[in-house]
Amino acid sequence: MHILETQPRTKSGTRTALKERKAGRTPATLSGEGEDTIHFTLDAHEFEGLIRHHEKVVDLELGSKTQRALVKSVQWDYMGDIVQHVDFIRLLKGVAIEVTVTIEFIGQPKGLPKGELAKPMQDLKIRCIPSAVPETVSVNITELDVEDSLTASEIELPEGVELACEPDAVVCVIHPRREEPEEAEEEDLGGEEGSEPEVIGKGKSDEDNPETEE
Repeated sequence: MHILETQPRTKSGTRTALKERKAGRTPATLSGEGEDTIHFTLDAHEFEGLIRHHEKVVDLELGSKTQRALVKSVQWDYMGDIVQHVDFIRLLKGVAIEVTVTIEFIGQPKGLPKGELAKPMQDLKIRCIPSAVPETVSVNITELDVEDSLTASEIELPEGVELACEPDAVVCVIHPRREEPEEAEEEDLGGEEGSEPEVIGKGKSDEDNPETEE
């Protein structure tokens, strides 16, 4: 379990948070289990490295004590590059929790490129004790063909980890690829070669209409 060093926050507010971020510190809170909320800061670079590797459970060094905690929520800047604030919740050893972990899709489905891969679920909700929380859940999708799908109940979970979402929820599916409509053939506006156009309104020849002698 990764240990994060913390520094207590004595002041709050937007200006204070801005100064802390400029100094390379990320504001954070720890709450839960009926205890008071603790305000502190983390090393920004260290925490962002952890969260990008999908780590959710950490040990926080709070003075002389160490508290196991779960990352409850992370606020990013508008570009999605810098963490603005982190909320942690306390965890008790041996007590199961529900947490969302990232799904890692492995392999290329055999149904491609005949079909298109859709991933309705990018994260999976599971239940386990804090020490058993995996960084990610791996799913092998190489055998999926066109119109095949994979549900949450079909994912192989690590020992001690249970599914905490609807078992019939679709994780990924291979849809048939839409065919592009063929271009309409150009119409032949010229008619058959060598044929003469019909003249409309042409009267009969004089031979066909001889004048009547009086």
